[in-house]
Amino acid sequence: MPNSVFISYSRRESPFVDILLDTLEDEGVNVWVDYHSLVPAKPWLDQILDGIHQADVFLLVVSKASMASAHVELEYKNALEEKKRIILIIFEAVSLPPALQDCEWIDFRRSFQRKKKELLEQLDKPIQLSAPPQTGFKTSFIVWLTFFVSLLTLLISIPGWWTFYIPVLLIPLPAGILRREFPYYRVRFALLTLPIVLLLSWVFFSTYPGLYNFFAVPSVASFLISPLLLLLLSSKGMRLWGKPIASAPRFANPYQPEVDTPEPVPFFIDHAPADKKYADAISEN
Repeated sequence: MPNSVFISYSRRESPFVDILLDTLEDEGVNVWVDYHSLVPAKPWLDQILDGIHQADVFLLVVSKASMASAHVELEYKNALEEKKRIILIIFEAVSLPPALQDCEWIDFRRSFQRKKKELLEQLDKPIQLSAPPQTGFKTSFIVWLTFFVSLLTLLISIPGWWTFYIPVLLIPLPAGILRREFPYYRVRFALLTLPIVLLLSWVFFSTYPGLYNFFAVPSVASFLISPLLLLLLSSKGMRLWGKPIASAPRFANPYQPEVDTPEPVPFFIDHAPADKKYADAISEN
């Protein structure tokens, strides 16, 4: 197995990269990825180019966003110039530039655990493959299960559409799951309040003739279906699938340094424009 790999990706795939990083490090691979390896107070581009130079293998996470990224293009062109071994990690099947079409590849759109094993084997020994997929849609069982449960949740939520926010958030959800993009936090709020809304609807409208079952069945079902969908949306499988807005956040490192009397020290945060919100939040805390 190579001593080190460099991961090139778009920020739109950061939840997937988080899990890929942890998986490779657990297997003893030395991984270079920007947010994990960049050192403050040093030019970031020089560090990236040095990371590519030092790496044994260049892993390129392929997606619509990464293929449109000028930074990713700079990284893989540098890897090509240095004649690095490049393995394409297929996050989405998209058209590839001619320079990448003969590279090794692994399709991570299904079964992360199985594909992880294939990647580790391929790191040990190159595998000759056909041309990488550039079209088509594939996903895992957990994504399809989440999609169908979201449809069921949408159906039972109909008696609560008088709230307006529930249909606004839940009607687009099934399509958003397949597109990898939906507002996770707002959907979570809708799912947490859905059983309460349906219960109140049942209490208020059940006195009207013929409406008892229309409100009773969805109200009872919501106490089972809503938590199930929340669990699925927060699962590892959906974090591997979803873009950042659609993914449950990764917990911070719980490590606590053994310092009895910590003292403040001056610091600065060097960040890309896209990370300004994160930099401001770190500065405030």
